Amino acid sequence: MEAPPSDSAARFTGKVHEFPWRDDFSAARNESFSHATMDYRMWLDADDVLLEEDRKAFLALKETLDPAVSVVMAPYHAGFDESGPVPHVRI
Repeated sequence: MEAPPSDSAARFTGKVHEFPWRDDFSAARNESFSHATMDYRMWLDADDVLLEEDRKAFLALKETLDPAVSVVMAPYHAGFDESGPVPHVRI
């Protein structure tokens, strides 16, 4: 087997799954969730940005989150405009 391209997800993990594109982002996301093996699942779109301060806050939340909590929604940044990161909230 030849080595993956340097920009491939396989650089970071051996757990890369194929999913034929069906013009449905939620189907692709749900398929990826079906392969999750840990307690938390998080997704980012290609234009989402996880700022360093938000990464630290997320890691702190994981340490203190009540296991009874099933969903956490938080502001996130989808790309940048001329004034900086563009905040959004997923619902």
